[in-house]
Amino acid sequence: LRGYHVLDTPAEPALDDLTALAAHICEAPISTITFIDDDRQWFKSTVGLTGTENPRDVSFCAHAIVESGLFIVPDTALDDRFADNPLVTGDPKIRFYAGAIITAPNGDALGTLCVIDRVPRQLTPTQIQALTVLSRQVMAHLELHRQARILAEGEDRLFQVLRSCPV
Repeated sequence: LRGYHVLDTPAEPALDDLTALAAHICEAPISTITFIDDDRQWFKSTVGLTGTENPRDVSFCAHAIVESGLFIVPDTALDDRFADNPLVTGDPKIRFYAGAIITAPNGDALGTLCVIDRVPRQLTPTQIQALTVLSRQVMAHLELHRQARILAEGEDRLFQVLRSCPV
């Protein structure tokens, strides 16, 4: 996660668009792009939520990144892992969660693109597919930024060498 230099960075319109699209497609009032740090979940992009982070120990996304595929909790109040969670019993009163893992090319799970609702529900097969596809687009965006940063750093080193040449 640190290699992508994404934590605590400003909003990015391209990622905000993906979050909004996920909320729209899944007909969910809340959607986030969340990255899981050592002790917190940090929101890179949100629809329907305020705040920028939560402790990792109450994070739904921290559960999602250790699963394979899409992590879905149809009714959080009926799930022993989450029934007493303060995000369920208090604001934002999460009753439904679906998170598609954002996976780096090396296989590391960095976070999720998730949709959340305040009522129990299911996703349709089309919504499941769309959420999964959108999470891959989030990763593609991160990878493009990482590659651009690597190229810029290499270019800077090259120009430093050229400036030091006596020619």
